[in-house]
Amino acid sequence: MYKRQRYIRENADLDIIVSDHSSSVLLPDALPHTVLIDEALDPQWLAQYSVSNLGVPVSYEDAMYIIYTSGSTGHPKGVSVSNANVMHLQNAMVKTLSEHNLQAPFKWAWNAPVYFDASVQALTLLAKGAELYLLDDEHRTEPDLLARYLDSQKIDLLDTTPSLLDVLIKAADFAQVKLPNLLCLLYTSPSPRD
Repeated sequence: MYKRQRYIRENADLDIIVSDHSSSVLLPDALPHTVLIDEALDPQWLAQYSVSNLGVPVSYEDAMYIIYTSGSTGHPKGVSVSNANVMHLQNAMVKTLSEHNLQAPFKWAWNAPVYFDASVQALTLLAKGAELYLLDDEHRTEPDLLARYLDSQKIDLLDTTPSLLDVLIKAADFAQVKLPNLLCLLYTSPSPRD
């Protein structure tokens, strides 16, 4: 396992890790419980879990998740993000999108990696009626394939880096694919560290 991931796992004192099959080979055997997200695509696997409200009291001040900093000054630092922070983000996203005449239901091509804080933007809008279209690695790395996908699925929103947007526009022009009227949320790509 990479040094950064090992440090975070030990520092966070995790009881459960959510992963996928391909990444799970990097995990140590001594974990109490690992949930493989690939299995969530199977309706039988999902059926074992209740859809009922858990009845757990939650406040705005409670942590929704913890994100770790890049660790550029030494070890990564865990930063708690509260429910209130995420609700503020959701409200700001709704306002920003409505200022661009984009209101639910709309189709969002989810390009941000789940370990990157920008991925939370899309998740917050599920509750507001957004449809998330998860981009696989092949679509992320093949701009001509991505351009065709955005066109065929009539995607309304793409979160992307400026450099990918530039390559995507060129690929669409070259392939003579007309991109839909996309609203692009630009972000700076995280730089992975060991």
